Amino acid sequence: MPERSPVNSLIRLFTLGDPLDGERTLQALGDAVHGLLEIGFLEAGGGFVRSRYQICPVGESWFVCDFHHRQAEDVDDYVMGIGPSSILLSSLAQLVTGRALELASGIGWLSGNLAKACIPVVASDLNARALDLGRFSALLIGIGGVDFRQGDGFSTVAGEKFNLIVSNPPYVQSPGGSMTYKEAPAGDPICARHLREISNYLAPGGIAVVLINWTQATDED
Repeated sequence: MPERSPVNSLIRLFTLGDPLDGERTLQALGDAVHGLLEIGFLEAGGGFVRSRYQICPVGESWFVCDFHHRQAEDVDDYVMGIGPSSILLSSLAQLVTGRALELASGIGWLSGNLAKACIPVVASDLNARALDLGRFSALLIGIGGVDFRQGDGFSTVAGEKFNLIVSNPPYVQSPGGSMTYKEAPAGDPICARHLREISNYLAPGGIAVVLINWTQATDED
């Protein structure tokens, strides 16, 4: 691939996170660069343009998330990409007839896969920023049928029933931690809470697939 080809520039800018000089960015993106700067997807300074978000390939598709370096910035709305647990949960989820719910969905990659199979799906997460990037990812690859909702736990689907529920909640207990995407508040037994509540939202014959863990002390029930 030629060093200064548009494809090379786009990979460096959006996937690798490299800064590009303004002229090269304009050559790759044309007039679209102005809109991307206006909405804050790109940022400019010192003669260079940088992407604030990472666009990653997965299979024949794409998704949008944060660059890894944002974890080191003192933020509580970091948006992770697709990790091993996401892939494992996807491999365990069964296609069903009816509605699906992805709880703690992040960018809703699994929700998108379910929507591709023509399953109406709700993607719910506490991190509003993750849902925004999920909506962007869905538009990027032309997926419809995902209802993104922001809220804690099952609060976004009160009174509703689903034929499939999938979830990989933030189960790491980390006192004082700020990584909302993977850390539960200290003292919050989020995994046990999910297990107690999940059956209330399953339709008859429904299936739930949840990836969880917790610490069990020897003197605890």
